[in-house]
Amino acid sequence: MKGDIEVAMATMKHSGYSIEGLDECETVKGVMLAVVKVPGMAALRLAPKELKGDKEVVMSAVAQNGRALHLASTKLKGDKEVVMAAVANEPLALEFASERLQNDKDVLLIAMQGIGILRGTCSEQFETGKDVIMTAVAEDGSALGLVMSNDLKNCKEIVLAAVQQSARSVFHATKVLQKDPDVILAAVRGGCLEVATAEQKNDKQLVMNVVAKSGFALGAASKELQGDKEVVMVAVAQNGDALEFASIELKNDKEVVMIAVTQCGSAIQSASTELKGDKEVVMAAVANDSFALEFASESLQKKIRAQQNIIQFKTSSTFMQRF
Repeated sequence: MKGDIEVAMATMKHSGYSIEGLDECETVKGVMLAVVKVPGMAALRLAPKELKGDKEVVMSAVAQNGRALHLASTKLKGDKEVVMAAVANEPLALEFASERLQNDKDVLLIAMQGIGILRGTCSEQFETGKDVIMTAVAEDGSALGLVMSNDLKNCKEIVLAAVQQSARSVFHATKVLQKDPDVILAAVRGGCLEVATAEQKNDKQLVMNVVAKSGFALGAASKELQGDKEVVMVAVAQNGDALEFASIELKNDKEVVMIAVTQCGSAIQSASTELKGDKEVVMAAVANDSFALEFASESLQKKIRAQQNIIQFKTSSTFMQRF
């Protein structure tokens, strides 16, 4: 036993951490209890197998670093008190809990509150873990990313509620549900065109509705619609930088580009070479964002900067004459 203690102490001392009280420890467990108090240290990785199943040691470890739960014994991963302590420290530690506790309403509520959702609610307000998740995703669809239980991840009702609240939460759904027609439609209607079918990406009215909410969704539209002036004008009016996804022809369409740079000056970097040399286009871009000038043609940059210098000089001269 003495040899085991000496080995444990030597290992911990060489870990590079300053561990208070280590020299006074009389058992291997005592050494581990001293070590796990060091924040952020994966002490359980160095622990003997029997101590990874010791509730006192594991509780102390997960209280400092919730993710240490993945090093605990299978039995303790199914211990509600241990898991709740881990999740209270790090909500993502839910990943390492048993399937049963991944469905537990108390554990799920602590996890959700840990990421700022369902604050002010209590366990008595929910009957099941599903109730907790349904309420959470209705508040913030991204909460779906914290769902670890296979039962809950494969629940279409939960996924639909999440996607309807935040379209991009569809990427937290299982591969099977990402292909579900109802889930896809909900995501697309919410502005996430990436998951749409080829037919939907070429549906002009549907795409028009989507890019009106998120211009950048133009990047997921069909090539045909990326070359449709009406669609592109709606997209760049919402987000000028969506000009990046327009067809070559439309990047050279002055009407389209003017809308884009008026909304976002930096969009001029996606305009055609010809329009980067168009003074009206460049001035509209600069009016929105002075740094947009660096994307104008070299000759136009020189002319505009020269004019700016003249104006600045005249302004300074007028100011000085007042004195």
